[in-house]
Formats: sequence, structure tokens, C-alpha cells
Amino acid sequence: VAPALKILLGAVGLVLLIACTNVANRARARARRRERELSVRLALGAGRWRLVRGVLAEGLLLGTAGGVVGLAIAVWGIPLLRALHPGDIPRLDQVRVDGTVLGFALGLSLLSGLLVSLLPALQLSTRAELRESLTSEGRALTAHRRARRSRDGLVAAEMALAVVLLA
Repeated sequence: VAPALKILLGAVGLVLLIACTNVANRARARARRRERELSVRLALGAGRWRLVRGVLAEGLLLGTAGGVVGLAIAVWGIPLLRALHPGDIPRLDQVRVDGTVLGFALGLSLLSGLLVSLLPALQLSTRAELRESLTSEGRALTAHRRARRSRDGLVAAEMALAVVLLA
């Protein structure tokens, strides 16, 4: 049973990476929509580190919420799986959510949230010119190419992971 479980673990890991890539692309798009707001905050005196911390906190909150939902599904799904009683799953009666599972899920949720919010936070902290992002002309010319490259990279990574999972 061990080789089959290792393959299943690898497939679940790839699905998690695909989901993280998808959420990172959405977080990047959301940060792009909020770029003008964040530029106004910078102009009013907020430090870059404070804004980066806010973006990272949003990502960690999103990751933690996803982890809580996943754990709730696991807690409710185990009794449902036992009620269906598939005969080909060995030791199904020993499956449970314990402290190790909770710790692993919490760590993975926090890591996922950090990874999802890292790209928008890095884009925020390396933005070159405050004036460019406050004017619509400069924002459309310079940020469009950079945003398109990061979006295309995330989509390519998601597709590559999906092809690996499919294979």
C-alpha cells in the first residue's frame, strides 16, 4: 500500500501547488487593482514595509481560512467515508484527525498563505516610481508589461504543474 500512498501524496501536493498558483495569480491581480490606493497611502506617508506587511497579512489570513475549511471537510469527511464503508481501504477505522494532522495543516496553510502573498508584496516593495503609479499614463505604460509577464509566468507554472499531474 505504501507506493500507492506515496503517489497519492505526490498528486495531492501537485494539486496544492496548482491551487496556490491560481490563488497567487488572483492575489497579484487584486494587488494590481489596488496599486493606486497603495500609492496614495505611500504618498500620504505610509512606509513601504507597512504596506508589505498588510499584503502579507491578507495572504496569511487567506491561507489560514483555507486550512480551516480543509480541516472541517476532513473532520466531516472521515465519518462519511466510514459510513460508506469501502472494503478495499485497509485500517480505515484507524484514520483520524489528531494533533499531528492539525499541526501539519496549520503549517502548510501558513506556508501557502505566505507563498500566495509573496509575489504581490515583492511587486509592491520594488515599485520604482511613486509618481508613475499615481498617474494613469505612467501606470498604463510601465506596469502593464511587468504585470503581464508575472501573470503569464504564473499561468505557465500552473499549466506545467497540471501536465505533470496528468502524466
